[in-house]
Amino acid sequence: MSNEDTEGKSGIVTASAELAETLDKFSESFGKAAKREAALFAMAVGIQKGLREKKDDWKKPNNKKVATIAHLTSMEDGRFDFEILFEMLGLDEEETPIHFLMSEYVTGGLRYIKDNELYNLDEWSRMKDDFPHLFTEDE
Repeated sequence: MSNEDTEGKSGIVTASAELAETLDKFSESFGKAAKREAALFAMAVGIQKGLREKKDDWKKPNNKKVATIAHLTSMEDGRFDFEILFEMLGLDEEETPIHFLMSEYVTGGLRYIKDNELYNLDEWSRMKDDFPHLFTEDE
């Protein structure tokens, strides 16, 4: 991969400090690379529901730090190109680095998860009204 190919593909994906405990609790439902996988799920929820929380608007509770999830290259895991995904979805912004966009949608998705108390797999059926395409009529 050339330097041009990797340009813009750096940075740390994070979540708001306010939702760090939500990420930790939600991650317990995932196996290997739990925090990364939980964050990807939360990002998908954030994208699907249009729940982007801009970093400038993140609350900074006392004694809490922003939740570090993973380096962007680790999130892509050699299988994904999130720049292309965000571009195809029309969510890319030239002035906003991709790891910031991801972080903002992860945070939005985590807020949805927290607000709907979707911490465990057995609670996910509550998403049926918001995501009917994920559920069959046989349930």
